[in-house]
Amino acid sequence: MKEIRDILAAFAQNRDQPLALATLVRACGSSYRRPGARMLITAAGKTVGTLSGGCLEEEVARRAQDVLATGQPVRLNFDTRLRYGCNGAIEVLVESVHPALLESLAAAQRDRRALTIATIFENEESLGSRVLSSLDNPPPGAFCQTIRPALRLLLIGEGPDSAALRALAAAIGWELTEVEEASALPDDFDDRTAAIVKTHNYGRDYAALEKLLPLGLRYVALLGPRLRRDQLLHSLLETGLEMRSQLFSPAGLDLGAESPEEIALAIVAEIQTVFAEASAESLREWKRPIHPARRIACRAGVKIGAVILAAGASSRLGQPKQLLEYHGETLVRRVARAALDAGCRPVALVLGAVREKIAVTVRDLELTILPNDAWERGMGTSIRLGVAALRDCDALFLLASDQPMVSPDLLRELIATQNETQKPMAASAYTGTIGVPALFTRACFAQLLALGDVSGAKALLLARPDEVASVPFAAGAVDIDTPGDYRTLLG
Repeated sequence: MKEIRDILAAFAQNRDQPLALATLVRACGSSYRRPGARMLITAAGKTVGTLSGGCLEEEVARRAQDVLATGQPVRLNFDTRLRYGCNGAIEVLVESVHPALLESLAAAQRDRRALTIATIFENEESLGSRVLSSLDNPPPGAFCQTIRPALRLLLIGEGPDSAALRALAAAIGWELTEVEEASALPDDFDDRTAAIVKTHNYGRDYAALEKLLPLGLRYVALLGPRLRRDQLLHSLLETGLEMRSQLFSPAGLDLGAESPEEIALAIVAEIQTVFAEASAESLREWKRPIHPARRIACRAGVKIGAVILAAGASSRLGQPKQLLEYHGETLVRRVARAALDAGCRPVALVLGAVREKIAVTVRDLELTILPNDAWERGMGTSIRLGVAALRDCDALFLLASDQPMVSPDLLRELIATQNETQKPMAASAYTGTIGVPALFTRACFAQLLALGDVSGAKALLLARPDEVASVPFAAGAVDIDTPGDYRTLLG
C-alpha cells in the first residue's frame, strides 16, 4: 500500500511532466513481487515503487523512456531463471500515464473506497490501464486488481512505544490517527481500521473500549495485563455492551519482545497478520509455494462469477448464522469479500429468511442480491436461481455463507487448478470428501439448473468424480450449524 501512496504523491508533484507507469501483470515461478506491483517512471529516469528485488528496475526505467517518446505501450518479458537466478519469469506492461487514471485512484484513496484497475496486456490493439466499474465486465486479456484503501491505525494514548508505532506505520504506508482519549476518536470507521488502546488509565481505557468494541472492527488491541483486561470486560459487559470487535489482549505476536520498539514490532506484525489473513508461520517450514496461485477471474477474458448461498433460516443455531461475527465482520460479508477480492464478477448473494437484515450489512459491497421466495423448499432452489442469473459467465463459484476460513487465495487456487487440469469442476477437499467452495465451468450449468429442490452441489461433484479437480482445504470442515460450532470457532 505504501507503494500506491508514494506513486500518487510523486504524480501530484510531477503531473505537469510526462510519466510512465510499469505494472507487473504476470509472474510464473519464483518472483520477489507478485502481479499488481507498480512503478512510476519520470522523464528524468527517477523511479517510485518496485517490481523486483532491485534487478529489473533500471532496465524497465530505460525502456520507459521509449514509451514516453513514442506514446506506445510496451510489454516486457524477463526470464529471471537465466539472468538473475530467481527461478521464475515475469511480464511487465509499461505505458504512458493517463492523469485521469491516477486521479481516480487518488480520489478513491481519499474517500477510502476500493477501486478496480484493469491492465490490458494480451490484446495488442488496446494495451493499457483503465478504471473498471462494478457494472463493467473484465476486458479480454487483462490483469485486474482491486486496490483497497490504506489500513488506518488509531492510537489511543501516548507511551514509550508510540514513536516506534509511528515509524513502523509510516514505513508500511498505513494511515495514522492519534488521540489522547475516546472522545476525540473519529466517527467514521470501516473494515480497514485497526485500533490500539494504550492510555494505561483504567477510566480512559474503559471509555475507548466502550466506543470501539461495538463497531465490528477486525483488530482492537488493549495494552496491559490479562487481569486488568478481564476487569474492564466484566464491567463493560455488565452494562449490556455488545462486543462485536475482535479484541487482542495481551497484544502482539510472540517475538520475545521486551523493549518498547520490540513491543511495537510485535503489535504491528499481529495487525498485518490479521488483515492479510496470514498464518505468521515461518516460511522455512512450508512445503507449499510461498505465493499461492493468483490467476484471477479476468485473465484472458474469462468471466468468473460467484453465487453465495445464504437463504437458510439457521434453525439449529437459533439465530441467522449469516450475521454471526468472526474477526470483526459477519460471516456472509467475509465470504462475499473473499469472492470480490479474488476477482470474481459478478457476485450474487441469494437471500431468503431475514433477507432485509442481511442485505443491509453488505450494501456497500459490489453484490447482486437475489431474493429467493422458495428458499424453504431447499438449497437446490437457491442454486438454480444463482446459476440462472449468472449463466453468461464462463464459470462460477458456489459458496456457502457459513465457512469462515474461505479466503481469496483459496478461490484463486481453485481457478488455477481448473485452468491447469482443464476439468469442468474444481472443488475443495476436506475430511475425506469434496465440497464447496467449488468452481463449475459453463459445461456444468445445465446439470446445476436441473438439481432438485433439496439437492446441493455436492451431489453433482460426487456423481462425476473423474471430472473434478480438488484443492486441499482442511479448514473447509469448519462450518457453523450449532451454537457449539460457533463457540469452537471463537476458541
